[in-house]
Amino acid sequence: LIIHAADLGMFKQQKERMGDGAKEEKLLDMIEDLNSILDGYQKNWLNRNRAGGLSKSVSPLENLKKQYEDAVKGLRSLRNKSQSN
Repeated sequence: LIIHAADLGMFKQQKERMGDGAKEEKLLDMIEDLNSILDGYQKNWLNRNRAGGLSKSVSPLENLKKQYEDAVKGLRSLRNKSQSN
């Protein structure tokens, strides 16, 4: 999780200098990484805690993943608009 946070920070610093394709690729990598983190987190949670609090606990990570997915959709939409013109 700490490495993911560091990658996010570096991405935020560098995104203005990146092309849309590179941004999309990095975001997709970060989504894959976050999926792995979520999977491990959920397994660990269920081994140590009751299931009742899991959804509340993972919601910040799920929200972050949604932000990444929305950003990818936005980049793809821009690419599709520019290709149709």
